[in-house]
Amino acid sequence: MDILRIKKGFDATLDVNQEDLPALTGGATYRVAIYSRSLDKRYVAQGPTYPAPGILRFKWPHGTKSPDGIVVPDTTVRNGTANMEPGKYFLEIFATDKSVVTDNETPLVEVVESNMLAVNSHPAD
Repeated sequence: MDILRIKKGFDATLDVNQEDLPALTGGATYRVAIYSRSLDKRYVAQGPTYPAPGILRFKWPHGTKSPDGIVVPDTTVRNGTANMEPGKYFLEIFATDKSVVTDNETPLVEVVESNMLAVNSHPAD
């Protein structure tokens, strides 16, 4: 699997093929999170939604707000990308009934800085 790069302040999505996961029973669903061992922080994605048959889509929202026209992190959106620390994260896919959890030996997600949260000058005339 390629490394998923998440830019701070932008929506991020991950599509997972259901055929790659064990079937769940009893009404359980899959969830996805990214986890930093060094920071001991976990960001759980929203979802899943089903954009196509056999595809599970998970989303981390941008997590920004714009008071007074300046884009800043929205601290009420705990799993928003604007609140993520830059670095490498482990990808976790788990069942809500805790019957399945993936375990990766290497980080598969990287959160990188972006210019979304920069203070922008006025547009040129």
